[in-house]
Amino acid sequence: MANLSNINDKFLFTDGDFIKIGNGALINQASSTESGLSITNSNVASITLTSTGASGKTFLTYSNPVGAYTILDVDDNLPRLTIATGGNVHIPGSVGIGISPSAKLQVYSTAATNIFMTGYGTATQNNWLAQNCMFVKTDNGLLISKENAANNTNRLFNFYNDANGYASLYMYKGDATAQVLLNTSGNSYFLGGSIGIGVTDPVITAWGNATNTRQLTLVASAYAVINLQGSNAGLTQFSMGVGDTKFYMAYDRVASKHRLVVDSNGQIGIGTTVIPTYWSGYTALQLGTDNSIFSNTDTGSGSALFIGQNVYNDGSNYLYTGVSSNEAGLLDMRSGLFRFYNAPNGTAGNNATMTQRFTVALNGNVGIGTGNDPDSLLTLSGDSNSFATAPVIRFDSTSASTNVRNWAIGPADTAYGNFHIMRSATKGGDPLTGAGAATFTIDYTDTDIIVIC
Repeated sequence: MANLSNINDKFLFTDGDFIKIGNGALINQASSTESGLSITNSNVASITLTSTGASGKTFLTYSNPVGAYTILDVDDNLPRLTIATGGNVHIPGSVGIGISPSAKLQVYSTAATNIFMTGYGTATQNNWLAQNCMFVKTDNGLLISKENAANNTNRLFNFYNDANGYASLYMYKGDATAQVLLNTSGNSYFLGGSIGIGVTDPVITAWGNATNTRQLTLVASAYAVINLQGSNAGLTQFSMGVGDTKFYMAYDRVASKHRLVVDSNGQIGIGTTVIPTYWSGYTALQLGTDNSIFSNTDTGSGSALFIGQNVYNDGSNYLYTGVSSNEAGLLDMRSGLFRFYNAPNGTAGNNATMTQRFTVALNGNVGIGTGNDPDSLLTLSGDSNSFATAPVIRFDSTSASTNVRNWAIGPADTAYGNFHIMRSATKGGDPLTGAGAATFTIDYTDTDIIVIC
């Protein structure tokens, strides 16, 4: 085609089939056999392309003075692609490579083709076949390695889909050994540091050998809980967690009951969450609401152990614990002695007046009814002027014979406390009251002996 120019050389056809619009030199005219279009403008140089079909659209492609190139949808005046200064590309819509996209970025290839994205560095460092960069490989999924990695020991993530279709996530710390494995089928593991849920620093308090400690830390504003249960129907389901001032070690979710609790003082509750405040230096095992085993932490002669029924000690007094009115009992073990106490009916929180009823001394002496340690093999203590409280020994028979009588011996007398051997008047009767009769009496003066047959 011959050269054709308009006024001021604004429009020009060249011999190489180039079309030049505007001032300036031709672009990319390497030889006379090439053809092209060159548009030059001091402001915006653009080309408008319009399709007149039923679904046709109009696009405007242009370059502006700030160095950006844009393809604009004229119908809605929205840019579809922009190449900014420095080569950055902005695509507002979706992009598909090998497929019409249904997402922002969709890459598709046949099953035998690998998809890879390299980082920066040498060709060796970005060798996707050597697994040195981010790539999708048909035999082991998606691998992400460190940028500028020299070899495949710098892996970071590997999203793996095995031959059975099971997904796995491997996480590395920049070498060839996975530190974390999350497996949808088979074992998973965590070889890193401690784990925090609800907290960024899971090492709340180091304990034991801190250099070898691994911790799982759960932090919540109310209760931090772990649930444990089997997958089969009917299995017991338990929860464990912390809340208020207690560690709830075993909550039975099927029965809705707490089975094991530890409070902030180190006291343990079995079958209850209500643990009284025992005196300082003592630890307790609370068994239900009423009963407990409690002890001090001393060693040697100062150690003491107690078993309480409906009673505990707050350091100043013995108090009833039960929610309903009930009697109380206590076994006190210390210095090799066993002391048994009880108290009459009382209500929770009130003082319990404990009375020592039975004692076994270190040397084997036994005391009944005495508040002192017994100084003889068997000591019976009571009010000899009252049959009801007299220190006597009774012998009750269970024989069916009508001739059987119950017997008692001891210093029982309503007036003087003489020593008697007494029998009941009838079978099953009380030898101390009613029609009971003394068959042998030693007067308290030691001068009169009365025998009644």
